[in-house]
Amino acid sequence: MIRLGPVESFHRFPALVAEGRRTYFLIKESAGFALLSNICPHERGSVYDKGTHFECPLHGWQFDRKSGRCLNEPARSLTAFRVVVEDGVLFADIAHAKAVD
Repeated sequence: MIRLGPVESFHRFPALVAEGRRTYFLIKESAGFALLSNICPHERGSVYDKGTHFECPLHGWQFDRKSGRCLNEPARSLTAFRVVVEDGVLFADIAHAKAVD
């Protein structure tokens, strides 16, 4: 588990979160929070926040900013990681991915 920080330190979503050399998008879901990889499932390019969607510049794959689902290939999505809140602090389990609902 990695410590993301206090819940109140995140004001806008998605929020860009760095862990070592990797970056992720922290999103707020109806059931809580999730951390999305910024690596495209198509050919492993870096995904960027374009304001209305996430996008991989390699082949133009686009992803929903609220769920990580691919808009070009609905059966695909960004890898999502479980986020838990403990005493007001967010922690992500980046060792285990979860399915995006």
